Amino acid sequence: MRYFVFVLIVLFFSACSKNTTSNQSTKNSTTQPPTNSQLQLQINKETPEEHVPKPPLDGKTAMDVFKHLKSKGWQLNQATAVEIPPFGSEEAVGFNRPDRVGFLIMRYDSLNTAQSTFLKIDDIYRNKFGRAITAKNFTIAVFGGQIRINAPDFKQLSEEEYLKLQQDLVEFCNL
Repeated sequence: MRYFVFVLIVLFFSACSKNTTSNQSTKNSTTQPPTNSQLQLQINKETPEEHVPKPPLDGKTAMDVFKHLKSKGWQLNQATAVEIPPFGSEEAVGFNRPDRVGFLIMRYDSLNTAQSTFLKIDDIYRNKFGRAITAKNFTIAVFGGQIRINAPDFKQLSEEEYLKLQQDLVEFCNL
């Protein structure tokens, strides 16, 4: 859409410039006649490179964490991979519970990267009625789900649920 508008603007200005040059008097015979060549707009149609995640060194993926949580009895809806993983993660999987509490599991290529981004992620998700937990190179961000439309009430995890989530993530990382 932006390119279409840009092309229209270029064509408009090129038409205006042709009208002003043709309406000028030709008192000087040394002026060259206006050219009828079309203005060529070159648009770079290269698509950005796809994010290719680094393979996990230990063979554990974000989807594996989701499957582990389901096996531990967490009532979770279907998980989907995030196309562009946030916060510099290698891969991310998003899902929620039936009560609209959302989860985002992020896998990082190293423990240092996961640790360095954790506080930022935790601060962001605390503003979304949740928080983040981490173990090794995985971070799980949890955000509250709105109970009713146009209402400020949000469903959140309890402290016991956060503790259980942390324990389940640590157990998964130590398998």
